[in-house]
Amino acid sequence: MESAALTDRQRLFCLYYVEGDKQLRNAKVVAEIKRIKEDMTRGIFIDAMDMLNKYIKIGASTLT
Repeated sequence: MESAALTDRQRLFCLYYVEGDKQLRNAKVVAEIKRIKEDMTRGIFIDAMDMLNKYIKIGASTLT
């Protein structure tokens, strides 16, 4: 039964979501998701540190 309230893209997402739920029982899939999340977190941390360093340089330059 298809819902007319959903777009094709939304229906496709729903199908992938259901299949993805099954994949989360696979240890290899779970490990890869964890690795990807760690990489993303590391990237965000590096970006935040770059930003902090930039503000430190700006603050230091206004003191002189």
